[in-house]
Amino acid sequence: MMRFKALMIVCMLALIMLPSNSYATFIANRETLKKFYSKPNLVMVASTGRSGSTMLTEQLKHFVPPANVLKTHILPPDRNFKGKIIFIFSNPDQAAESALYMTLHTSSFGKRHFTYVETADRLWLKKIGGPHKQTEKDNLLSYDALGIYEHLKVWLYTRTKPTDLKHAQILALKYENLWDDDTIQAIRKFLHIPNFTLPPKLPRGHKSNLFTRERTFRKIYNLGTEDDPRYAAYADAKILWEQAPPVQFLRISSHR
Repeated sequence: MMRFKALMIVCMLALIMLPSNSYATFIANRETLKKFYSKPNLVMVASTGRSGSTMLTEQLKHFVPPANVLKTHILPPDRNFKGKIIFIFSNPDQAAESALYMTLHTSSFGKRHFTYVETADRLWLKKIGGPHKQTEKDNLLSYDALGIYEHLKVWLYTRTKPTDLKHAQILALKYENLWDDDTIQAIRKFLHIPNFTLPPKLPRGHKSNLFTRERTFRKIYNLGTEDDPRYAAYADAKILWEQAPPVQFLRISSHR
């Protein structure tokens, strides 16, 4: 009993001694976000998921007070939101492969992701019985169950409009161009953090340690190659991704 208490004390001290930038506030829904509407110093990292948002959020906390950094998978707030937003998105086919991998390999990921991604088809998830019940017919490579197309359309077109740096509320970035000099400079100017840098770029994607059914899903639905996958379910989303510039400044144009 004494050893257990000692262990608990050590654990509590470890938590207390964690640096203050160890966590960012995750915004799970619109009601939560409304609490932050009036704070102009906030920066919120938004994404469709599996697009480098966690890495970018963690890096920003080295240059922005951690309490001012938010992360979310919801759609744009209304024009009353006073903070700034970085919307980061990536190749939908590769994002889908990554989402499939995570839903099958990480027990809690699928349930959380379908809860937090605002465009997710939760009825589909309920129909198949959960993220681990994906089959050759019903899986994230055969169907855009997380609504990546809708997510991109809303963030890049239907609720936003292009603008200049001075009037921008949103900086939309392609993950694939995140390490470009132009992208780094855009982040620095947008957030007024002239020393901002990124950690080294790491290889992306999962090609090994795949489950047998995962390999089967890829074999059945991949119309491209292993390095350049193309899935029919993400054809429309791919068009939006291809048409979008690597960096663009946007403003919120409409209420929800």
